[in-house]
Amino acid sequence: MNINQEIGTIWQAFHKELKAFIIKKVGNENDANDILQEAFIKVIQHKEKVSQAKNVRQYLYGIVRNTTMDYFRKRKEINVELSETLGLSDQEELYCTNSMLHHRSRL
Repeated sequence: MNINQEIGTIWQAFHKELKAFIIKKVGNENDANDILQEAFIKVIQHKEKVSQAKNVRQYLYGIVRNTTMDYFRKRKEINVELSETLGLSDQEELYCTNSMLHHRSRL
């Protein structure tokens, strides 16, 4: 079995539970699919490390966790840009920030 087949087999074994993990964090299946796809790209980019990992499951969860945190960082940046563009009041901006922090705390 070559390394690409090995990565495919590993991904098939774990992708459903990883998706369920992401959905719990983001609460949205569409966003979870996007995050899972980004994570899979990272797995492919680092396939040698994945195949050599002592605990593959733990390694994959690390990639997914970090990719999910990147998702929340990007959303926070978008909220800041929107608040500046839309001229939100401090109260409205605080609401957006607290909403994002609530989601991040679930990670």
